Amino acid sequence: MKKLLFILSICLSVTFANAQKMNVTSAYTYLSRGYLDKAKDAIDKAVYSPDTKNDAKAWYYRGEIYFRLHTSQNEKYKSLVKDALDTAYFSFNNAKDLDKEKEFSDGIKNGLIGCSVELYNKGVSKFQSKSYVEAFDIFEKTAKVRYSFGMTDSVYTFALYNGALAAENTKNKEYDAKAKDIFKKLYALKYKQAYVFTAMSNYAKADGDTVKYLKIIQQGREAMPDNLELLIAEANIYLQQHKSKEAQDLLKLALQKDPNNAILHMVVGQKYDEAGDFVNAEAEYKKAVELDQKNFDAIYNLGALYFNYALEILKQADKLPMGDPKYDTEKARADVLFDKSIPCLEKAETIDPNDKSTLQSLKQLYVRKKNTEGSNRVDAKLGGKK
Repeated sequence: MKKLLFILSICLSVTFANAQKMNVTSAYTYLSRGYLDKAKDAIDKAVYSPDTKNDAKAWYYRGEIYFRLHTSQNEKYKSLVKDALDTAYFSFNNAKDLDKEKEFSDGIKNGLIGCSVELYNKGVSKFQSKSYVEAFDIFEKTAKVRYSFGMTDSVYTFALYNGALAAENTKNKEYDAKAKDIFKKLYALKYKQAYVFTAMSNYAKADGDTVKYLKIIQQGREAMPDNLELLIAEANIYLQQHKSKEAQDLLKLALQKDPNNAILHMVVGQKYDEAGDFVNAEAEYKKAVELDQKNFDAIYNLGALYFNYALEILKQADKLPMGDPKYDTEKARADVLFDKSIPCLEKAETIDPNDKSTLQSLKQLYVRKKNTEGSNRVDAKLGGKK
C-alpha cells in the first residue's frame, strides 16, 4: 500500500511539472494569437514555479509578452501592467543568463534591442519631467544594451550623452562623477557635440591645467568649425587670459557667421562687458535690443551696463583730491549714464514686472534722481523693502 502511495506521489509531481511546462507552451500560443492577457497569466505562473523558474524559454517568452503589452495600442492590454517595459527588459536579461546553449540568443538580442529603443524614449520623458536620477538609470540601461551587442550607434551615443546631462542635473556629487566618466568616454569617441568639449575643458580647468583647458576647446572647433558655442568658449578663454585681440577676432567671426542673431549679440556683449570693454559691450547690447525688442536679458544688461559704469566713474571720482575740478566733470558723466540706464530698466520691468534686480536698481536710480513717485511705486512692489 505504501509503495502504491509513493508511486502516486511521483506521478502527481510529474503531472505538476508537466502542467508548468504546458503554461509555457500555452503562453506562446496565446501570444501568437494576440491574447496578451491570457499569455501574461500563463507565463507568470511558469516563471514563478519551482519547475520552470530557471527555464530560458519561459523567461524569453515572458520578455516577448511584456514587450507586446508595453507597445500594445489596445487599452485593455496596455493597462494590465504598470511597468511592462521594465519587466520585459528584466525578463530578456534573465533569459540571456539562463540560455547556456544559446538556443534563443537571436530572439533575446532582438528583444533587448527593442527594449533599448523604448527605454531611450522613456528616459527622454523622465528627463523632460526633471526626474533626473530615473532618467540617468534608464539611459544607462539603454547604453549597456547597445554596447553589449557591439552597437555603438547613434542610439548608444545619444543615451550616453543624455545620461551625462541627467547626471549633471541631479546636482549630486556621486552623479557628477558619473557624468565626468561618461563625458570622458564620449570625448574618446570623438563625439561631435559641443558640450562634450566644453565639459571636458571645464574639468581640465578645475584640475588647473590651463593648457589643456584651451586645447580641448580648440579640438572641438577643429571638429566643428561652424559651432558658435565653441567659438565663443574659445573667445572667453582668451578674455580670461587678457588676450583681447584674439578674443575680439573670434567674437567678430561669430557675428559674421550669424549677424542677425539677437541672442548671439547679447552673449558677445556679455563677454565684452565681463572684460570691461564698455564701448563694444554697449554696441552689442544695443544691436541685440534692435533685433529683439522683447529680449529681457539684453535690455536689462544694457541698463545694468550704464548703471554699473556710472557707479565706477563716481567711485574713481571720489578718489580725487578735495576741490579737484575734474570731480564735477566726472559726476556729470555718471549722471548721463544714470539717465540712460532708467529707460532701459523701465523697459525691462515691463517685460518682467517682478524681477527683483530690475526693481532694486530702479529704486536706487529714482532715489538718486529724487523721483519720489517712482521710488514709492517700486518700493511698494518690493514690499516696502529697501
